[in-house]
Amino acid sequence: MECEGDLNKLVKGISWLVGKWKSDNGVGSYPGIESFKYNEILDFQTSGKQPLLKYSSSSSNPVSLGPMHLENGFLRGVDGNNFAFFVAHNFGLVTVEEGTLVGEYELLLKSVHINRMTTSSDTMVMSVERKLKFEFESGTLVQELSMSTDKTPELTKHLLATYTRV
Repeated sequence: MECEGDLNKLVKGISWLVGKWKSDNGVGSYPGIESFKYNEILDFQTSGKQPLLKYSSSSSNPVSLGPMHLENGFLRGVDGNNFAFFVAHNFGLVTVEEGTLVGEYELLLKSVHINRMTTSSDTMVMSVERKLKFEFESGTLVQELSMSTDKTPELTKHLLATYTRV
């Protein structure tokens, strides 16, 4: 795995995430919105010997190539098997997600805190669940995101994309 020697021991278990990942097959849907497709770049980088990975995400419309969604944050190791993910979204949402490794190559995260700007969308995100899974055989990364809102209180799948390392 890239940069494994530079990783703090608390994030060695997710060394498979380190690097830049690209998807051109993202699909999104949610009650009340039209289904959509998107391209996305994910970037997980080491931060010296700190127990975290720096994270950024940028998605774009596959037809117009215009920007759609941006995220920045940190994925912090807690004890080598448990992690906290702090994510700021460009539309005024901030999530703190916590979770654990399932097996060797799957990270499951659930929101424990969500806050938003007072001027953000009328729809309030109430919870988020994120799964990051490295498919060892194909070398791809799959991300699935589900959420609930004040208008759709049941946790509902929202995004699914498969990434290749670039």
